[in-house]
Amino acid sequence: MRAFLGKLGGRKFILAVFAALAVALHGLFGLDETSVMTLGGIVASYLLGQGFADGLSGGLTSTSEDIKEK
Repeated sequence: MRAFLGKLGGRKFILAVFAALAVALHGLFGLDETSVMTLGGIVASYLLGQGFADGLSGGLTSTSEDIKEK
């Protein structure tokens, strides 16, 4: 599963794309603005926290294949 996620761009990328689609299409999904903002805040917190963890570990916690090969 890690290799698959790494080839797609990693967990952070997939989550960012999903959140962007949810925000862009929130009317289609029937989400109210509060739900969209809550989703955006949770995703942003996760992305910032995981990016910080990846930075401190030198990329060891990343699922991206190009970082792991270095």
